[in-house]
Amino acid sequence: MKQKLLYLLPLLLAVGVGCVKSNYMPPLLPSGTFSGTFGYLHRANDRINFDTLKASVTLTLNTNGTFAVTGDTTTLQAGSFGTYSPAVTYINFTDKTYSATSTSVKKHLNGIYAYSYDGSSLNLLYNVSDTISMQYQLVKN
Repeated sequence: MKQKLLYLLPLLLAVGVGCVKSNYMPPLLPSGTFSGTFGYLHRANDRINFDTLKASVTLTLNTNGTFAVTGDTTTLQAGSFGTYSPAVTYINFTDKTYSATSTSVKKHLNGIYAYSYDGSSLNLLYNVSDTISMQYQLVKN
């Protein structure tokens, strides 16, 4: 009798654990219009301090997977548009206006950015080694 109970115990545990209610909440995926600052931090190899440049930007993330960047696009941030695909902690942006051979110094929202989003604040971060960081600190309009 004891052996039969030993074989039945794992089955009962599996059924019991499977019936427990989970509090898992899937991550919020950002969509809508966000405004805030774009920060570009650069550290030259011969310096300790970072050079910091900022611009006011507006980012529109549409539910169909397209985006647009507008705002102060005169010097630092390029006005652009393209597609994006979010994952749990990253968003991959594909900027249709970006060209790897361009000589423009304006920065594009292009590539894989780490992000955090709480329903109102959206933060995007892209780092290149320890010398360049591009940060978007945005709030939903």
